[in-house]
Amino acid sequence: MKDRDTGARAFMHAGQEWTLEQQGQGFRVSNADGSAVGIGFADIGGALAGVFDLQTRRRVEAQLQEADIEESVQNDVQFLQGDLTSSVGALWPPDRASFKRIKGIYTPGVVRNQENLTEIVNVVNEAQLIFNGEISRVSLRAVVDINFLEQIRKNETVKPLVEAVIPLSGTQPAFENAALVYFGLNHSTRQPIQKEMERYFVNLEAASSHRTLTPQEIKQRVARKGYEIRVLAKADITEESIDQVAQLYERFGWTREEVSMILNNQNNIIGVAIKDNAIVSAGIAEMAKIPIGSDNLRIAEITEAATLDEHAKNGLYTAVSSGLLEELFQRSQRGEILGGELDLAYGECNGNALGVLKTAHIQGRAFAFYAGFSLGFSNSGVLRQHVPIAGLPIETEYNDLFPAFITRAKLNEIYS
Repeated sequence: MKDRDTGARAFMHAGQEWTLEQQGQGFRVSNADGSAVGIGFADIGGALAGVFDLQTRRRVEAQLQEADIEESVQNDVQFLQGDLTSSVGALWPPDRASFKRIKGIYTPGVVRNQENLTEIVNVVNEAQLIFNGEISRVSLRAVVDINFLEQIRKNETVKPLVEAVIPLSGTQPAFENAALVYFGLNHSTRQPIQKEMERYFVNLEAASSHRTLTPQEIKQRVARKGYEIRVLAKADITEESIDQVAQLYERFGWTREEVSMILNNQNNIIGVAIKDNAIVSAGIAEMAKIPIGSDNLRIAEITEAATLDEHAKNGLYTAVSSGLLEELFQRSQRGEILGGELDLAYGECNGNALGVLKTAHIQGRAFAFYAGFSLGFSNSGVLRQHVPIAGLPIETEYNDLFPAFITRAKLNEIYS
């Protein structure tokens, strides 16, 4: 219920009453005794993310949407559906996302039969009906039983929808015989160019030819050049650091307010490279706890990295992302990845950026392209025309991405 005098919005969660209110250009959410408070500088999502995990936040958002709330708040909830600062995106059911996409992660359980698969295929088919100038891609993920993948591989209608396969052995017993599968489809106007794809596969092969490096070797390479690699603590998030990261992330089209929200989101880990007391490179690990039936899959996406041009080609992306993996390992060991251990860290690497592909390989991440090939999905491993990424010029509006991943077991092996 909304208080017409203050503009505050009340809602219930876990038997407690919570209040959501607008403060200036931002939002504040708190429980009755004030022991839990979240602040969002740009939208409601930042406030909710300050006190709730991803799944709870989605439920609260849905609860708010169902209510008769003011138009201004409705607009902010709609902004959240696309969640422009989130790479993980919506759970189930899927929702519209940035860059003319529909995204979702299948949460009812591990896909083990045709009935489960039909739910996913139906979403793809429904998405095609609204493919137009506003929506031109559907991108779904599901945890699929490895044995059932054999049936999918034989299904000539469904197999082309499989974009990438990431085996989950080395995570937890519930998913030991399963894989995280990307299902996707693009409109005819949103297709890769063959000559560019051929170049990306050359990049992938070149990146995979390098030897892997230890975390110590990666750190030492940049330390010799005078750079410090660190993870931003809460005390490091100042007006000055927000300004510096905002400058880096201008290339993603993010405002300073959105960058502030990202830095203050407790589910994000921000890695940076510092020289002369200034942040010159940054990257994000976005953590999420995904309910899959009665189990939880804890993932972290290494995403949105940027370096000032004058500091490029110094190995900073490699060092910053390696620092994020080390931090994920340490938190996982303490059971601090949203209340448990990390199952999977991954990144969706730009095929047009040889350095990004090389970084993933030398850190010990595996490419979904090779994993899918070994399971009989020879045309998988690429998210075609997924999102636009600043960098070397290409002839298409969007970039083709190669997921690269590392499971809990491999992460522990490298960073312990």
